[in-house]
Amino acid sequence: MALPWRVRTNMALAPEPLRKMFRLIGDDRAMLAEIIESFLQETPALVEKLRAAVLTKNMESAGMTAHSLKSTAHDMGAIAFSSMCRDVELNCRSRSDLPSDNKLNELERESKLVIADLNRTLLETNDQQVPSDMG
Repeated sequence: MALPWRVRTNMALAPEPLRKMFRLIGDDRAMLAEIIESFLQETPALVEKLRAAVLTKNMESAGMTAHSLKSTAHDMGAIAFSSMCRDVELNCRSRSDLPSDNKLNELERESKLVIADLNRTLLETNDQQVPSDMG
């Protein structure tokens, strides 16, 4: 099982949220892998659901989907992606505006960066030990 200890600073992820999550789940590597894998599997479908809600001008569905994406992205350390989803959620809740196609494309690009970075982090840290300062 992999641990994301070597998240590079130029990635779409901030490393501290994953480290914090690891501590909160009792340093359980298997559970962390399940959480990350769940995010990796669910995020593309949620982004597509958001796009579909926007295309059908369904603000309620778009807002709820953006909320789900925002929360899980933040937990993964995807701060920029989480912030983009937060903006969509707030606009939908206030009924002010649905995101433009350009905004949706930006959000989708960012989600792909996050997914790639999480996959890369898992691969690069597959056999690494937990650093002594993390114990």
